Amino acid sequence: MFPTGLFAQTRVPINYWTNGFDERYGENSVIARAMNLLHDRFRSLEVLKKAYEYSRGSYHIKGGYWEECRMNRQSHFGYADLLWHQITTLARSVPFPDVEINAYHREDDSWGRADVGRVKVYWAGYGIDWSGKFKVELNRYHLGSAGAGSNPEMWASTIAHEMLHNLGHDHPPCDNGMGLQINAFSRAVHTYGRQNWAMLTFRGCR
Repeated sequence: MFPTGLFAQTRVPINYWTNGFDERYGENSVIARAMNLLHDRFRSLEVLKKAYEYSRGSYHIKGGYWEECRMNRQSHFGYADLLWHQITTLARSVPFPDVEINAYHREDDSWGRADVGRVKVYWAGYGIDWSGKFKVELNRYHLGSAGAGSNPEMWASTIAHEMLHNLGHDHPPCDNGMGLQINAFSRAVHTYGRQNWAMLTFRGCR
């Protein structure tokens, strides 16, 4: 299920830009370090395998997204396979979809937010292709604060989580459990390469 050849090639950079952040508090610097991590981790075979291992393929996909991506035209594709097709397609994509990162400020537990389903990885008749660009928002209330708020791994995980929202994945409000692919994937991005990655706890909403 996980052909390593798709991940062996040199990856193109992930082009991104930010809007509304304040470098006086080091916000853009934290984002830059997080995106450096995501360059490999979002397209990592190890992360993808961990997401399937710990979610056991459990998913929550936006209603109608499967049909919008024409995956229903392939009888051998199942809903649980969607994440695999998305990540393997984007891992070898030249170029990679642009990522727009915007600021918002709310004094609550939310770390990020994003529209669900704005990026399509779809069946194009000759194979799988993609359309759209990623657009996520990060909460300045947490970004750059002491502790986890300055941890680039935490923000890489948050950005990856919001990117999966863009790719049609969803979850109940403030549900950070590993029972769904979107949460297991972002957890694996955070703890990439560690033995005890499943022990990580995240207190917040994404």
